[in-house]
Amino acid sequence: MMNIYLPLTRNIVYGCCLLVMFGFMGFGTQSAAEKLHITGVVDSNSDIFLNSPWAVAVSPDNKQVVVASLADDALLLFERNLNTGKLSLLASYFNNDSIQNISGLSAIQAVVFSPDGLNLYVAADNAVVVFSRDVETGLLTFVEVQQSGRLLTFGTLTSLVASPDGQFVYVVSQSESILFVFKRDLSSGHLTLLEMQQDGVNGVSGLTGANTVITTTDGQYVYVSGQNSHSIVVFRRLSAGNLAYLQTVSSDIDNVTGLEGVSALLLSRDNRFLYALGLSSDKLVIFSRNTDTGFLSFVEAVGNENTETAFLDQPMTLAVSDDDRTLYIASLGGKVASLSRNLLTGKVLLDEVFTSSDTVLTEARAMSISPDGHSLYVASSKDNALVIFSIANYPTDFLGLGLGFNIDKDGQIIGSFRSQASFFGNLFVGNLLQNTIGLGEKTQLSISIRNPEQIGSSVNIYITAKLRKTLLRADDDAGDWMLVPTGSEPESWEWQPWDGNPDTLQPTQTDVTLEEENNAQYDTSFPAEGSWEINTSYGDLPPDDTGYTVSSEQNTSATVTNVPLLGGAVAYDGANNSISSVSTFYGGIAVNQGTFLPVQSVVLAQSVVVKGRVTVEPAHRTQVAEILVFAYYSPPNITEIAPFMMDGYNPALWNNQLSALTSLTSDVLSGDYYVTMYSGNFVATGRLIVRFGYRLADHTVVYSANPIDITIR
Repeated sequence: MMNIYLPLTRNIVYGCCLLVMFGFMGFGTQSAAEKLHITGVVDSNSDIFLNSPWAVAVSPDNKQVVVASLADDALLLFERNLNTGKLSLLASYFNNDSIQNISGLSAIQAVVFSPDGLNLYVAADNAVVVFSRDVETGLLTFVEVQQSGRLLTFGTLTSLVASPDGQFVYVVSQSESILFVFKRDLSSGHLTLLEMQQDGVNGVSGLTGANTVITTTDGQYVYVSGQNSHSIVVFRRLSAGNLAYLQTVSSDIDNVTGLEGVSALLLSRDNRFLYALGLSSDKLVIFSRNTDTGFLSFVEAVGNENTETAFLDQPMTLAVSDDDRTLYIASLGGKVASLSRNLLTGKVLLDEVFTSSDTVLTEARAMSISPDGHSLYVASSKDNALVIFSIANYPTDFLGLGLGFNIDKDGQIIGSFRSQASFFGNLFVGNLLQNTIGLGEKTQLSISIRNPEQIGSSVNIYITAKLRKTLLRADDDAGDWMLVPTGSEPESWEWQPWDGNPDTLQPTQTDVTLEEENNAQYDTSFPAEGSWEINTSYGDLPPDDTGYTVSSEQNTSATVTNVPLLGGAVAYDGANNSISSVSTFYGGIAVNQGTFLPVQSVVLAQSVVVKGRVTVEPAHRTQVAEILVFAYYSPPNITEIAPFMMDGYNPALWNNQLSALTSLTSDVLSGDYYVTMYSGNFVATGRLIVRFGYRLADHTVVYSANPIDITIR
């Protein structure tokens, strides 16, 4: 039991009434960005033979996308626009093509690129087809076909994967209940059958109807789903490449549920969790994974009954974002859902659901995410279409039409024009809309330029800002800034001082091809306190002869302020023993985009942001942690206190036990970690005492010794 200086009510009914009366069901309701945005659809037509698209894969270099057409016995190769994710047909490859000498592409079920991008492997009816790939052009050349013979039957091959080191290719046969292990020639891509793992042979069980195969990022473990046996089978790779059987987990055994008709498997990028879909059960099944042994332990099965919106309807395939924070699920019933992942527990929270009423998603069967994390491709086998989703924080604030200027070769304005380009922009912290930002806090500037007149032309993007140190004085000019790339990986941008001279202005992005809709996100942080007015423009500056620039009519605004010191930490180990911690906490509440203060009186209907910062002790940095927020509310003239905690972005009553705390979110702890606890306005009067902290995987809990103290009038 932690020691709290405020009295604690034991009346749960009273506490529930307080939550409802105070409106704190909205305490954590913050403006969140869409994680998916429909940017295009590729349909079957006279040039594109996309009848019953059954499989899709993106090349490791992000440049091409391959789609398998089941009805046409064909592979379609698309060129991918690296900025927008949109596709243009590059080439088509058909079964029994005598000119290209292609065979084996009958009833294609799955496709996968080798990790080095030099080969494409295709699982078809009784055949594994191998193509080489030109890494410059992306074009494919037929290499060989491994087919069933007198002594070997492949049957219906439904899934395949290459080991991360490129040495092996694993293929499963649903009709034969076999996992085939092929040795891969690293230079030619040629395959040699190494061994077979078969249901009922050498102690292996659970492979009946084998339909999905995946491998860990280190290549040491292989997982196979048995659809007919409602099971997942675990193998370990030996030094020679052979597999050793380890474990089978099945529905209705050892409390495992939800694996009925298991249709897909996915490992989190950190290999700590495995996700499975139950086609017949309409369940997402979560397992924790022992990274030393590969063994799986059941966590929970999540279904439509666990969410306000139905998100599963014969779930068929799933993918995970490049940052491991979001899970995507596509269902045959015409749904695509995105869910936030807790990095520490593996559990999920539903974000949004797209349905067939939003786009062509009937029988959404296959899905692939681009390695750069910007695009999600979903194949709809009944609608004969490939839906293109962009993955990002998308701006919603309209900044007006563009103001255009003609520029001479010396950078001087020689004319002006009214552009029809529409500008949109927002600032995000995580995936939350945020305009009151901590000094140095990781922030994403998201912009959109739509319907520019110069579609198809190559331009530079310029983002500049005017900083004012005093929020109430428009004449307090603290200088101009420009957003420029840092050159680091992953890609990020930094604000640098600018003298306002066009000759010294550096582009934020170069050589951007204008589309009907151009979206971009820039990861950065603000280096100075004050009011920032951020302007977006594009053009061909500096011109060789004469050029132009088009600028947003209005600016994106941000208030950047330091978060004040709260003090030291209170810490407990997993056995609830008090321990020391050198983590330091900062926090406060800002009113109407003002300064953060640790103690503040707020008037109802004022816009507020509650934010915290932790200087994390060195031993805890880079660890995955759950971010904790808990608070105590007392109405006016009432002495009893209602404790509650944040469960995701929803409040829940709390029993004041550390072990019972749920998390706001999960994250990897950096040296200075920011958390936005609330953004909006309060709806009832009273006093609110807020603390925050983090919980590590070993159950160590660290939180602020001093609270943020808020009085609402």
